[in-house]
Amino acid sequence: MILPGFIGHLSVSISVEPNTSRSTIALSSAYRLELLPVFDRFGHYICDTSLSVPTRNGFYTSKVLLECSHTPKDAEIILGLDWISACCAVVRDDGSGLEDPIPSALSSFPAGHCWSPDDGMTIAY
Repeated sequence: MILPGFIGHLSVSISVEPNTSRSTIALSSAYRLELLPVFDRFGHYICDTSLSVPTRNGFYTSKVLLECSHTPKDAEIILGLDWISACCAVVRDDGSGLEDPIPSALSSFPAGHCWSPDDGMTIAY
């Protein structure tokens, strides 16, 4: 499933992959988005950014660390289990997108992660 998303006002393609442990960004996309990759303590390039991902009726907005990948995939950003767990994200039954979080999950989001209702900016997907 490829979803539209935003870093600032720039659009990105996103794939949500529960079988991937860590969220990544294609290095070429990091440069296109003018993100500054830096080395983490393990010697990996990472980018720290704020990312918005649409749901049925709103947006997840998350401050995320994305590991840079030299191997482009089907999407510019791969959201892995680290992001899915933090947001309690649930994929729609038909696999076409993300469901809105259940109300009780909203209070348990860690710092830097939130969900907000649609403000008219949701892209149809």
